[in-house]
Amino acid sequence: MLRSKLRQVDILEFVEKNSTLLAGVRKERYRIEKGFVAYAKDAAAFIREVRKKEDKNEKKDEADIVMKKRSEMNLAQYYQSQDLLKRMKWKRMTWDENADYEGFYQRIMENDTMFSKCSAFSFLSLHVTKDPSTTSIGAPLAHKSKIEAGDLTNWLVHERIPQRVAPFSKSRTAGKRSAFVVDWIAGEARILDTASAQEILTFLTTMAPRLQSLQVKMEEQQTKLVADVEHVRVRLGVTKLKFNDHDTTFWDDPKRVSNAEYVNPDEVRECVDSLLKCAFLYRWYFKGQQLRVVKPGKAYFVNTATNEIEIPANFGEFSWMNRHLRAASIEKIFNACRTFWWIWFSLALVVIGDVELL
Repeated sequence: MLRSKLRQVDILEFVEKNSTLLAGVRKERYRIEKGFVAYAKDAAAFIREVRKKEDKNEKKDEADIVMKKRSEMNLAQYYQSQDLLKRMKWKRMTWDENADYEGFYQRIMENDTMFSKCSAFSFLSLHVTKDPSTTSIGAPLAHKSKIEAGDLTNWLVHERIPQRVAPFSKSRTAGKRSAFVVDWIAGEARILDTASAQEILTFLTTMAPRLQSLQVKMEEQQTKLVADVEHVRVRLGVTKLKFNDHDTTFWDDPKRVSNAEYVNPDEVRECVDSLLKCAFLYRWYFKGQQLRVVKPGKAYFVNTATNEIEIPANFGEFSWMNRHLRAASIEKIFNACRTFWWIWFSLALVVIGDVELL
């Protein structure tokens, strides 16, 4: 059963009851970030890094060779993706490390005449994944860069330790799987690397237009959210507004599904709008602090270890004090003054002109 809003703790009630603790957190953050302690920690970390570099001996082994080959393959795939984007007029192409991207690329290039009649999707992003029904066959003598005469014969007749083979068990075959899967919540399309040209064309003519419009909408939402987060930092005077691990939130982030504490863009948007609604009032309490947005429904918490104030994303639903209404009215007046700045500029020109005439 949901509790009534009047029983919830208002954010102003929380900061007033913990004013002494918040003042101590502000002083500690100021001392760490702008005092001698921060410079001393940076100097000690720099000295440790220099000593590690001096003691480290670089040794070339087979792992370095494998990494070099992998980097060369990734570079070749990158150039192929750029060529594919120019021909198909797409925005972005990504792929899994174990996916057969070269085969996918060649399949589209061989049917370039068929795809040239398809509409261009300049804002479409696709991701190529490995088909789980295919098995990768290891090439013989993969560790050798140069194969000489007789190497294949020696590899074939080389004695091997016999291994026990399990009896064949008839299992149920997997059902048919679509060549492309679209996640409409994340705005992400995943195409198998074994998709045929006809299946890719079907995707472009059926789902791609709607998917592109969804991705454009999400891109605009992300751009506005980044700007408003910085706006909150300036208006409230906080050092930073943090959320998630790296202060980023995306619908297509894998952690959105795996991490229960992940704050999605809609929840960050709700918190940002609530802070901007009474920014003039919240500045008195949060100036110089560091805020962290957490999942809706969680309690307010002052983390003394990281010197952060954790506030739930839906704290605006529980702002029942009358001071919020008065602060929102004042904020509307300030916003109107900022929006219609050209009226005040024109009025100032008129006043200055009248003064010069006098």
